[in-house]
Amino acid sequence: SSGCSSDAGLLGLPPMTMRFVRHLIRAYALAKSFRCRMSYIHMCDVIIREAPARIFVDVFMKPLILLSVDAVKNVRLCWAVTMAPHVRRSGRLGENVAMLSAAYRMAQATDNSGEVRRVLES
Repeated sequence: SSGCSSDAGLLGLPPMTMRFVRHLIRAYALAKSFRCRMSYIHMCDVIIREAPARIFVDVFMKPLILLSVDAVKNVRLCWAVTMAPHVRRSGRLGENVAMLSAAYRMAQATDNSGEVRRVLES
């Protein structure tokens, strides 16, 4: 595939790849099961560590940011613990305004446990 299809997405990925990515986001980031949403956070951790930053930012970041305000406390805590190393100044996303803003909002939120705040402020 030449990647010229209108379904190619921002990265010029083949349509089958983009369909697979959309499936991952629907099946995990947007899942009813909080465990699936936590799995998406862990998937993003690996993508941040191993893939070019552009892939994470263009494809996986927006659903991840939405999970920072998830209704389930364990999902928010998972987000904080897993993303904290990445949003620190020396982390791979230490200059990513959207991720830094999400982490800051989490640390300031009164509905989050002290545990979430401690993780993000450490």
